[in-house]
Amino acid sequence: QPVISVSIARYHACLLFSIMCDRGMFSQQVQAFQNMSTESGLHYHHPRIEQLQTWQQVIDSGDIGALERLEQITQAVLEISRDNRPLALAMLAVACLTLCKIDQALGYIDDAFIHGEESGTCLWRSELHRLKGECLLLRDGVTLDGLTEAEQCLTAARSVAQEQGARSLELRAAISLARYWAGIDRRDEARTELAAVFD
Repeated sequence: QPVISVSIARYHACLLFSIMCDRGMFSQQVQAFQNMSTESGLHYHHPRIEQLQTWQQVIDSGDIGALERLEQITQAVLEISRDNRPLALAMLAVACLTLCKIDQALGYIDDAFIHGEESGTCLWRSELHRLKGECLLLRDGVTLDGLTEAEQCLTAARSVAQEQGARSLELRAAISLARYWAGIDRRDEARTELAAVFD
């Protein structure tokens, strides 16, 4: 039914904006999703709405208790339907990253990669690579000793986005990579990287 398809697309959009940390668009989409679910009597979306609202609470308050509730709610949502599983796991990773639970975030990102490969969901693989790179930078710090795993992840994020023609994701990856290079005194490469994306 059209209304069900549109409501699922709304939920999908909420997950995407959570991963991209676009809090303004996330809030708009959550409100639209909640209104549509209420007006159309789609009560089975209530756990998803609670999941999204709890993610917002984690981001706004940094409450560890809210993170634990988010993990429980997400698990319950995924038991009902495994659709969007990679995105839901990535959303958990962002919440963990916000609370500086880096190893936990990396675990969710690795799970998202695995389930994405199994389901054939690859559109947001670039953002998963970028998130992993950001997590590794926070965990391991910046080093001048060769190509780090973090740099490999950020480079992969840019390459995947280029292959998919996803300009917004390519820009996000390029900014993260350029920031990393600037931090290790490779400013010329950082400028070249950004210029290539904006060209």
